[in-house]
Amino acid sequence: MSGNYAEAKSQTKNRLNARYGIKIEAIEKRRLVELAGLRKLHREAEMEADKLRQQRERDRELGRELTEQRIREWKKTRRKEPRIGDKRLRPDFEKAAQPDPSKEERLGSAIARLRQRSRRQRSRDRDRGHER
Repeated sequence: MSGNYAEAKSQTKNRLNARYGIKIEAIEKRRLVELAGLRKLHREAEMEADKLRQQRERDRELGRELTEQRIREWKKTRRKEPRIGDKRLRPDFEKAAQPDPSKEERLGSAIARLRQRSRRQRSRDRDRGHER
């Protein structure tokens, strides 16, 4: 039975090839041509995308260089500015270093008030809301 089936299948295949073989070959050739065109379009699209990626990377690199240049310029200006230890600022610094007696009195009284408050809070009953 399997022999008969294989023979019938091959006969049917031969008849179809005899009748439609030329058409099938023409379709396959047209398909190959169209696939070649698609490959070419795909290759062109990939080349364009690659150019765009390279341009974006160049832009990023330019941005990095500009940022680094700005940082270097900022650091140069920071070096030129006078600092606390600079001789030009020393008189102002010496004035600021002298104690202000009125400030010390106010600060001392404020610290004393804070200490009194913390003592009062510690002396309160600490039941934390639980009934005894």
